[in-house]
Amino acid sequence: MALQLLLMLRKVVVNVVTALVGFPIVISIRYWGNLIEGNYKHYDAYYDSLPKYLYKVIVHPLVYPLVPLLFLLFILLPFQLIKDSRSEKGKPFSYLQKVGIFSLIVVAMIAFWGLFTNLWAIPYYRNVIYLAYALGLGLVFATLLYFLVDRYTEKRGI
Repeated sequence: MALQLLLMLRKVVVNVVTALVGFPIVISIRYWGNLIEGNYKHYDAYYDSLPKYLYKVIVHPLVYPLVPLLFLLFILLPFQLIKDSRSEKGKPFSYLQKVGIFSLIVVAMIAFWGLFTNLWAIPYYRNVIYLAYALGLGLVFATLLYFLVDRYTEKRGI
């Protein structure tokens, strides 16, 4: 009982930290080069300090913490529920299946978001890049969650 409670707490904490810390870091990948070089340039503006630059490229565009919490609610939570329902049946997903499921959830969210934006107004061959984004996010986050959560819960059969 206590072990199950600790593993459940582990799932919750890891998913929340992944959403609030990991997601903004992964989404800001195109600015990593500037961070490493100390070049705090964003479009045509230069920032004199790292906190101002991070605010401009990470916090401001993500309306922090709104978008990370939406990521938690609409992507990480369904992913965890799908994995848990399958594990309860005694048939846990393989690693590649987890990557595929995460990517499919991201593709579904992109398609849903496209209904309310002009995403589908541009030619379809330009939207194919979103499949690559979804696969990349699936690979990164399914791997992260596998090493931080799944190895421990699946090993103990919970």
